[in-house]
This record gives sequence, structure tokens and C-alpha cells, in this order.
Amino acid sequence: LSPLSTATGTIRREGVTKEVMEAYDRYAKKHNGMLVRTDAWWKKKEDQWHVATYHADEMEGYILYTISEGVMTVDEFLPLTPGARKGLWNFICQHDSMVLTVKVKLAEGEVLPLMLKNPRIKVEDYPYFMARVVDVEPFLKTYLRDKETFKAFTLKVKALKYNDDRFENASVAFNAETLSPTYEL
Repeated sequence: LSPLSTATGTIRREGVTKEVMEAYDRYAKKHNGMLVRTDAWWKKKEDQWHVATYHADEMEGYILYTISEGVMTVDEFLPLTPGARKGLWNFICQHDSMVLTVKVKLAEGEVLPLMLKNPRIKVEDYPYFMARVVDVEPFLKTYLRDKETFKAFTLKVKALKYNDDRFENASVAFNAETLSPTYEL
């Protein structure tokens, strides 16, 4: 593990604090695919992770991590500033005598891998969350309001046999004015 240039802030190891929750909320507002996390969600997950926060003038980022059997797994790497990115990575690097492997889950677009010197890393992309739309028509009326960019699609619901059969392998076209569907079986 190769540390980056020195960051001017400090790292604190603490539990999930209001600052951590607020940092996540600030980050979530600027990035796609983030979930709303309630206090109950944080409380439920709190015992699963160690929390390290990066502070300059204020808290500027955090990591949620575990260390077990020679592996450090960073489940959430959330820097709000470039200084936090460096400081949190350098904190991870300080564990090189304790761990043989480091696994870091990064958000899409995170630049950390581009900053590493001579990286010997394995990068994998995989979907983090999926959703199931059970009632298609209201979903499309709500989320596809831009009538010009969406005209038609084919919907296949082979795995959901309990669903209305009219959807299976059906083509669905939408009226451009009302977005009402027309099904072709």
C-alpha cells in the first residue's frame, strides 16, 4: 500500500455520529443512486463497522470498515474533499502491517484509483442496488414525465409468474399525450 502526499487534517476513530450522517446526506445530494438513510438504519448498522473520520476545520469524510482474518474491508469510502480522500487513504495504508488484503468499495466516479502510485489493484464494477417495479403504469407516469425521450419498450417478466400475464413478453407503447400504455400480446 502506497500512501498519497500528506494531508493536513487528522483522523479520528469514533462511532456513527451526527456528523457522519450529515456527511452522507451531503454526499448523497450530489451523487446518483444514493439512498435515504434513517437514524434507525444507522443504528442497525452501527455495530457492524469501525468508523474513521477525517477532520480539517470540520469533518470532511469518513470510512466504514472492518478488519477480519487479515482482510480490511472498507464498505464505504466517502471523502467530501481532496484532503479527506488523501487522509482516509493514508489511514488505510497505515494498516499494512495488520492486513494482507484491502478491499475498498468505491462510488462510481471516485478518482482514488487514478491517484495511486503504480497501482496493482483489481477493479470490479457491479450493481449495488436493484429495484423491482411491481405496478408498471404508475411508475412510468411518475418517473418518465419527459414525453420526448421515451416512446416504447418491451417488458419481459418471466421470473414473476404471479404478475398479470398481459405483461409477459408484451410490447408496451405509450400515447405521447397521456403516457397511457397500449399492450400488444
